[in-house]
Amino acid sequence: MAWSMRGSFPTFTIRMRGNDQMSASSKKKLRKEQNAAQLTAKQQQEKAAAKKLRIQTIAFVCAIALVIAVVVGTLAVRAVDKSGIFQNNTIAAVVGDHKITATEFNYFYCDLISEQYNNWSKTYGDYTSSYVSMLYGLDVTKSLDSQTVKETGKSWADTYVESALEQAKSTYALYDAALAANYELPADAKEEYDGTLEVFDMYGNLYGTDAEGILTATYGNGATMESFKEYLTAVFYAKSFASDYAEALTYDEEVFRNHEKDKEYEYSSYSFASYHISYEKFPELGTKGENDKVTFTDEQKEAALAEAKKAAETLTAAASVEDMDKLIAALPFNADNKSAIASKADDVLYSELNESLRDWLADPARQEGDTVVLPNTTTTEKEDGTETTVTNGYFALFFRGENENLRPLANVRHLLVAFEGGTTGEDGTKTYSDAEKQKAKDEAEKLLAEWKDGNANEESFIELVKKNSDDASKDQGGLYEDVSPASNLVDSFKNWSLDESRKPGDVEIIESEYGYHIMFYSSHDEMSYRDSMIYAELQEADYTKWYDGIVDVVNAELKTDKYVNKDIVMAQSAMY
Repeated sequence: MAWSMRGSFPTFTIRMRGNDQMSASSKKKLRKEQNAAQLTAKQQQEKAAAKKLRIQTIAFVCAIALVIAVVVGTLAVRAVDKSGIFQNNTIAAVVGDHKITATEFNYFYCDLISEQYNNWSKTYGDYTSSYVSMLYGLDVTKSLDSQTVKETGKSWADTYVESALEQAKSTYALYDAALAANYELPADAKEEYDGTLEVFDMYGNLYGTDAEGILTATYGNGATMESFKEYLTAVFYAKSFASDYAEALTYDEEVFRNHEKDKEYEYSSYSFASYHISYEKFPELGTKGENDKVTFTDEQKEAALAEAKKAAETLTAAASVEDMDKLIAALPFNADNKSAIASKADDVLYSELNESLRDWLADPARQEGDTVVLPNTTTTEKEDGTETTVTNGYFALFFRGENENLRPLANVRHLLVAFEGGTTGEDGTKTYSDAEKQKAKDEAEKLLAEWKDGNANEESFIELVKKNSDDASKDQGGLYEDVSPASNLVDSFKNWSLDESRKPGDVEIIESEYGYHIMFYSSHDEMSYRDSMIYAELQEADYTKWYDGIVDVVNAELKTDKYVNKDIVMAQSAMY
């Protein structure tokens, strides 16, 4: 699950898997579903980011992330009418044939806000409040109904009410479609559903109340286990039904090749060196004012740009990147800048290239060693629709090569021996002494030696992982599938997995900021990184068409938000 920004405010989405195999076996799909354990916080984000397909529906897992720390306060604050008679007898919204009470609407609304804050806190950590205030103009320590979204003028509470209505619409639309198709909830989803409900009982016992006391503290007066179960059932069916549909989409080789036809370059990566020369590198051509600030008239800027272009053209004589660096150092304005060198870019996807450079880099005729000078331009659109293009300088480029991304995705296993101890700095970063690192390394080397001395194969490695790994993935034998250049793994883990020389059975110890990993290369995947990108596009297009056909025909109307918890304080709506 993840948040995405649509328009001027956050909209919650659940993202479906977008890089599975073309025709993966049921056994492998099962492993993928079970492999929920994560290597690091970065990898949790990678798993979420890999689920490409959008479903505007509610964050059912948020129910697990209860704000127990706030329970005591909210039990008192929301005790105006504990009976919930008004909330349970007021229709807040109508979605299709579903009449949603204010209590039920609060489930959607509160979970939406809880998940938003949880995601922000995962990203920004101890600096969540500062970053959210700076980026979105929202004070997470104040009530949502007391603050407005700058772009729309609506309160944040009203904004989330609108979004919660969309969540309810998509959830019930998919839920109804699932029931009409006689869809059965998979066993793992049923287990997760039961586990969610058990959490309420557990925290109820812990805090001297019951499950409904926890529900009340979390969602407000009127919340009952009966209505919450109905809500949770709809959410689980909607999510699982949509996920299974996306998983079932498969394509043959011809479809893949037809999809990339005439745009093959979009799935390649490009390596190059570049150096940018701005017109501001020639202050002598401008006008020096107060505090030695230099400004340029239009005529002066044109003259400075001409000089920037001439300087950039001298770099095209380079026969190598090293030559280019020497020529850069020789430029007059770099006489006192001993660190001036070209920027080296490795395997940059077409979609991530600077638009000023794309066409030249992706030209099929491009050869290693080619050089060019290209203008660095920005285009702005005025209110009347007219566009203005401005040149700010020139790029000198040296082409190093194209990667068609034909290498298969990697399937690897690992055993983590985590660092222990450590010192936490003021910024929250933990560092480890050489002795602490050496202790972890010695343990990793000992375990590897024991494995090599025995029956050294993948099956025995899995058993070694299950008995000794400090990573939660140990229950799956440390398995991580479909590792690609886009995977947001720690660098040492990803780089080892994607090494061109890697072959099944390779074993090695590597270090990351979390400890020492005994790596085991399990297999090349059935799909290349290139085809995984194509598959994601095909799958998302087909899924979106299917999803829109179900959801768009459903009417959703907000009747009243009188009993919605609009005074909620976001920082008290979720826990990390």
